[in-house]
Amino acid sequence: MTNTEFQEMREQLITLKKELEKKTEVHEQVLHKLITNDTISFKKKEISSLILVASVALFLPLMLYFLVHLSPAFCLSTALFFIFALCWEIVIIRKYHIFHLMEGSLVQTAKNLRGYQRVNRFWLNRISPVFIIIWFTWYVMEYLGVMGITDTMLIICTVIILAIGGLIGGLIGYFKFYKPQMQKADEILNYIQELESEE
Repeated sequence: MTNTEFQEMREQLITLKKELEKKTEVHEQVLHKLITNDTISFKKKEISSLILVASVALFLPLMLYFLVHLSPAFCLSTALFFIFALCWEIVIIRKYHIFHLMEGSLVQTAKNLRGYQRVNRFWLNRISPVFIIIWFTWYVMEYLGVMGITDTMLIICTVIILAIGGLIGGLIGYFKFYKPQMQKADEILNYIQELESEE
């Protein structure tokens, strides 16, 4: 191999290396942009969730008391649970810096998102089922008492209708807020992992 050929090969390698670095840099910029866009969307969804929980905490107990005429104890318990849920969500947002996700390092962002997912799964799997069973049982008893329903068939129909209403509400909450947020967190984590593997 002549000196000229060697020089040409060397120049080609340098050009190829520069192009590869440029492509990697562009890819990293695209990933950063995707992460930023996803975190903005993530924050907006959290704000919507806070507004929804605050609205339910304020209006549901009032509706149950003034429109359905359920007992003050039941309405107060309902309000307290949703206030607790609102406080829980605010604590999660503050603890895992959800409104400032991209202000720290990628490692810290990933750590915060994993913590956020873990705590939300705990809420869904451990706290919610206990509350729903107690609240729904109490609600049915209160409702049947207020309406003066004593016929067995009517009681069964009422329970089924209330259960379907509760199920629809739960599914809306799950598919509208919980699942999209968990998927968005997974997307951001995947982008971070891809970025870290390239660095």
